Amino acid sequence: MAESVESFKNRINHVVIDGFLTYGLAIGHQLRLFDTMAEFDEFESIDTIARKANCKARYIEEWLKMMVVSHVVEIDPTETKYFLPTHRRPALVSTTSSCSFDLSLIPVITLHHEGLLECFKTNGPYCLTPPAKVDEIIGSRTTNEYWQYVLDQVFKPYAPEFQSDLERGVSFCDMGCASGTLVLFLARLFHNSKFVGIDIVSDYIDQAKAKSNCQHNAEFFIGNVMEAETTARFSVQFDYILMSLVFHDLEQPLKAAKEMWHMLKPGGRVLLLEFDMESSVRENAAVPQTTVLYGYSLYYCLSSALLSENSQCLGTVAGKGKFKSLLTEAGFRMINVYSIGDENRTLLVVAEK
Repeated sequence: MAESVESFKNRINHVVIDGFLTYGLAIGHQLRLFDTMAEFDEFESIDTIARKANCKARYIEEWLKMMVVSHVVEIDPTETKYFLPTHRRPALVSTTSSCSFDLSLIPVITLHHEGLLECFKTNGPYCLTPPAKVDEIIGSRTTNEYWQYVLDQVFKPYAPEFQSDLERGVSFCDMGCASGTLVLFLARLFHNSKFVGIDIVSDYIDQAKAKSNCQHNAEFFIGNVMEAETTARFSVQFDYILMSLVFHDLEQPLKAAKEMWHMLKPGGRVLLLEFDMESSVRENAAVPQTTVLYGYSLYYCLSSALLSENSQCLGTVAGKGKFKSLLTEAGFRMINVYSIGDENRTLLVVAEK
């Protein structure tokens, strides 16, 4: 059945409505209002909910009414008391919601909306400095628990030699290590291996060093994979180089891949953790999450990495085909590309020098 003018108009209207609902849900998540309401076994008044949440009652009232008309929260017949149904709680409370990360990030990542509009314009800037809170939220997701999940559910089944090599003793580099969570997590598990974290942001390296507590097999350095100085310093040093959700953000990914090739020992491997998407827009259109990923790409990836008209930043939805072609062009032998099939849409790309 062909799409009509009216049906498309209605769909856009619903999108706008859901856009406001997203921000309402974000308020509930960030202020733990859903967590607060989940503590109640019956309908409660605005004042009770506000007091429990340590918030102003008038704001809570308006938010609750927004949640009622959006069919998230229920209201009693007297229209004075509110209740969060039990079956809706798992999707909303902070400890179980699969949307917690998005609800924390979306309101912050869109703070520079006006600046992004200027980037679109021919005579406007190429990029912006993203709000500092964005990196903080992204970093908060990569905890030790997250990396234990990656070790158990990604590397063990799809690249089992990785863990056995770490146990035996190899050199590992986390390129774009941020505050060093992964490096320190692995260094404390695998004492026979040497771990290096490299990041372009000096504040991250300072944080990593402060957290390391003189971990004997972990070091951190300021560096840029696209600069010759970094490559020369670590030439032919590593058995493994990992990039986690970094490769698609690089200004010159092909150049970075070639530099990583030089930093690896013969037979060394590069591991990319990326989003499991195709390189075809038509194929990705069938995946609802793609819209969110393109949103992140516009508001964060491109707007922070597109430094000039010659920049080749891939963006969040680069797709597995693009990763394979760039690594192959850089001289790597492709081992495999693994679709993990989890709710994070994790993709593991493995290539060898």
